[in-house]
Amino acid sequence: METTKPELQVYLKVDDSYDIDALIALADELWKGGARIFEVDHHTLQTLGTRYVLGRLQGLFAEREEPFEVVADLKHIEEFKTIRSIREFGAHAIIITSHHAPHIVKTILQYARDEGVKVYMDLSHVDKDRSVVEKAKEAEQLGMDAVVVHTSFLTKRTVDPFQEIEQVSRELTIPVIAAGALDEEHIERVLMNGAQRLVIGRALRESEDPQSTVRTILSRMSHVAFSVPVGMTMRFYASQANKLAEELDGEAIDRFVELIKDARENDRKVYVCGTGRSRLVGAAFGMRLMHMGLRVHVIGEVTMPAVEADDIIVGLSGSGETSLTIGPIQAAHGNGAKVVAITSTPESTLGKLADVMFLIHGRVRESKEVSYIARQLTSQIEELTPMGSLFEILSLIFLEGVVFDLQQALSETPEKMRRRHANIE
Repeated sequence: METTKPELQVYLKVDDSYDIDALIALADELWKGGARIFEVDHHTLQTLGTRYVLGRLQGLFAEREEPFEVVADLKHIEEFKTIRSIREFGAHAIIITSHHAPHIVKTILQYARDEGVKVYMDLSHVDKDRSVVEKAKEAEQLGMDAVVVHTSFLTKRTVDPFQEIEQVSRELTIPVIAAGALDEEHIERVLMNGAQRLVIGRALRESEDPQSTVRTILSRMSHVAFSVPVGMTMRFYASQANKLAEELDGEAIDRFVELIKDARENDRKVYVCGTGRSRLVGAAFGMRLMHMGLRVHVIGEVTMPAVEADDIIVGLSGSGETSLTIGPIQAAHGNGAKVVAITSTPESTLGKLADVMFLIHGRVRESKEVSYIARQLTSQIEELTPMGSLFEILSLIFLEGVVFDLQQALSETPEKMRRRHANIE
């Protein structure tokens, strides 16, 4: 999901559902504190009438210069005619329940689209045999503009509510709205887990100074917002690294380690080959091999000697088709070198050349161009992990793991490796 500046949605509710003046006074206080998105409690709408309540709010905000959004909580809606007139009443978005059958949801969406109204699906009640993530995906496929995940309801489930917000955020491209007894202490955690909008209600109702409380919440949200994209990206990489660790081919790692060990014992050479940042990852691995006493060369360096039979070439290419990488590997293979392939595409040219292959998940969507140069020139960038970054980062982490395994197999200690480190820096 794309990262945007997080938003605050305040939940308008007063103790007496009939006290419209108290509701309007609260809305005015929250506006003065900086709130610009107002959700109206469904009990109030049912008690006083949707047209009347939304009309009063529209009258309160209409003359003010800054844009605002009114969200009508219609989770218990029974008549579609309400939606047909909802924009006329003054609402910009509605919230519906996840209980509706798909064909009902499609009808609601059609009426809402005709009125230019957004539709958010509330996921507070999901069948026990289904996960919130599954229901959220279904909501997105149906065409929802956002989903609402409730932490207070989710605490009754076996899954940690904040972890579930993270899972939903990672799987969806539409915004995730976090609600359910949230207050100031939850702001950082919820935003860092991917929510793009927070619904705050109880903390405002219980506050002696709602205006000041809104200012404080907005200030904290603004502060956290600077670290949200960074934190989300780091957590994403960490989750993918954990996933990769569970999928590693132990037998392939053993063969790789034996090849490197045999190369050192028989004074054979190891070459690393990659293009762009993959080349840098390969070079970093090659540097560690040098520290363990191997003869290592990076393809393309002018001091590179001839490739001979039973030398090793480690090739890194997410697509497995990068011409600047495949050409040298094909030549080395033709001279009898053993090929270790690190790729996201096992059926690729690189994969077919491999004596040992490691599958490293990389691009989150298929690029139209397989050529590295073509991708750079046409700016084909993947969301969150641009230009193959996931493949490169995971390859680096994987190869660092191999380095540790090699240390054990070659009886190398940090002290011995340090003596081979460059000393003319």
